[in-house]
Amino acid sequence: MIPDHLRPHRKAVRHLQAEHSDGLEVKWLPPDAPDPNPVEMVWNHTRYANLAGFAPDDLSHLYQVTAALLETARGQPALLRSFFHRQRSIL
Repeated sequence: MIPDHLRPHRKAVRHLQAEHSDGLEVKWLPPDAPDPNPVEMVWNHTRYANLAGFAPDDLSHLYQVTAALLETARGQPALLRSFFHRQRSIL
């Protein structure tokens, strides 16, 4: 796992370390890294392209739809590669 220092990511790492302390290795990105993490592009695409205007019935519904969208993205290698190409052009 390679998170940046965003507050929610630090909190998530603490929770994951508490639950999976034996098998989780964390390598932090430098605090001044210019967002070189392609995972952020996956989240941005899911939030702003797929979930734009979406109003879930409840948290469970949001989880189900988001999980399905991420699974769909997983099966689209060209889309995922585009996130890496985008990040390289930023850096």
